[in-house]
Amino acid sequence: MKRSSVVHAALAASLVGSLEHSVILAVSAGVIVTVICSLVAYITVKTKIRGRGLLDGLTTVPIAVPSIILGVGVLYWYLVAPLPFHLYGTLVILLLAFVTIGLPYGLRYMTPAMAQVKDELEEAATASGATWLQSFRRIYLPLLASALLASFLYTMIVAFREISAAVFLYSPKTQVMSVEIYNLWSNGSYPVVAALGIVLLVVLAVLILLARIIASRFGVGGKNLFQGGQE
Repeated sequence: MKRSSVVHAALAASLVGSLEHSVILAVSAGVIVTVICSLVAYITVKTKIRGRGLLDGLTTVPIAVPSIILGVGVLYWYLVAPLPFHLYGTLVILLLAFVTIGLPYGLRYMTPAMAQVKDELEEAATASGATWLQSFRRIYLPLLASALLASFLYTMIVAFREISAAVFLYSPKTQVMSVEIYNLWSNGSYPVVAALGIVLLVVLAVLILLARIIASRFGVGGKNLFQGGQE
């Protein structure tokens, strides 16, 4: 009886820790990806900077790379790079992988939304003496609010369910929910896996529904998600 109680307590503590890590990583990845993609979308759509097409291409490349290859690549890069600090065994290395994986998805939301903002608005703000930062904050952010939120939610979904890259980069102290579920399944804890799967399915379904509703407000649906940047 005591042994069973100890096992259940350890399992509960492990699940709580994994859930906490997953939430932290998903929210952090969503924020970072949304900021990066908004800047990349602005550069590729609103400026004439040379090499902007290359920047767009580099941001889209991760979608063509399997997550398992990306996870191995991040791990190999960490092992061979002469870094003065340690990343393995921390949430930072997982965050790097999740941000890289989420960039193409966030960009497909931001690019078509950025293209719908008329250049005359920024030109009028500049003529009135506004700086670029003021123009971006007062013109683009309000008009891109739906796209920003959709990008944030979709990146959260991708990061929360990612396992292929996480399985190579996690440590016992940085375990996430996807890896936790996989380990429970490997150990034969099928009832716990089923319960967690249902909970995660409901949560992710709600996030997907919110992302689709928000995306539909500016004409980017799930079916043409990857066509937005080509229009």
